[in-house]
Amino acid sequence: MFRTVRASLLILAAAAAMPAAPKPQTSLIVSTAWLSGHLSEPNIAVLHVARDRKDYEAGHIPGARLLLMQDIVVERNGAANELRPAEDLRKTFESLGVSNTARVILYGDLLAASRAFFTLDYLGHQNTAMLDGGLEKWRAEKRPVSTDEPKVTTAVFLPRLQPELVITTDRMRDLSWAAGNVQSAGVALFDTRPKENYAAGHIPAAKSVYWGEHLSGKDVRVLKPVEELRKLYGAPPAGTLLVTYCQSGVQASHGYFVLRYLGYEPRMYDGSFGEWSKQKDLPVEK
Repeated sequence: MFRTVRASLLILAAAAAMPAAPKPQTSLIVSTAWLSGHLSEPNIAVLHVARDRKDYEAGHIPGARLLLMQDIVVERNGAANELRPAEDLRKTFESLGVSNTARVILYGDLLAASRAFFTLDYLGHQNTAMLDGGLEKWRAEKRPVSTDEPKVTTAVFLPRLQPELVITTDRMRDLSWAAGNVQSAGVALFDTRPKENYAAGHIPAAKSVYWGEHLSGKDVRVLKPVEELRKLYGAPPAGTLLVTYCQSGVQASHGYFVLRYLGYEPRMYDGSFGEWSKQKDLPVEK
């Protein structure tokens, strides 16, 4: 009896000593009902993020401005989907009426929108959110859709770059070694590609969390509840350095967003496995 009570007390003490999971950042998600009620506010900038203009022209949320994926990524040294130069990004968002104080709401191609979220974080924009359920949920609720392109007044946007959000290959090498070899290293790496890609080869010490597992629903896909998302990532304690990657830095953007939503301060390996696998001196685990 004494041993059982003592063991229980030790377990409770150990649990109490562990840092609690951070508080979810619920402001990073808005509902279709919320957006419908705030759509006409002058400080709201709704961006329809797409890979092709035809997607936007087929119908979009009234007043939404088109942000093409190609305007925020570039191929660099053979690596696809790298961040464009900050000056180019500044001009792009200014032309869409995004100021430092604008409340930016993103939707459209979910991965492209997630990449836009990461890009705005990198630029230091502090007031960005994703539309849960996107245009599919908006349409399913019979809300109005437009084919008109709004006239946009150019804004002033002064980036406050956050370069620490972007993990380089050299840094990833160190983090991979630490995560796999140092006890309680405080580092967790997440491969957000489909499970079969992970099984075919991944960065050592990385865990598989396919980005599609963040969502529930079929025709209308919405973010899973916070507790389910935490379980996917193993509820790492606050203070853990979390890094997402994929093949070229797009799928990883959704992992980055979800971890931000859960209250963490993640990083992203922008070059991802595409860049890692080209380096002959870097190990690949299967």
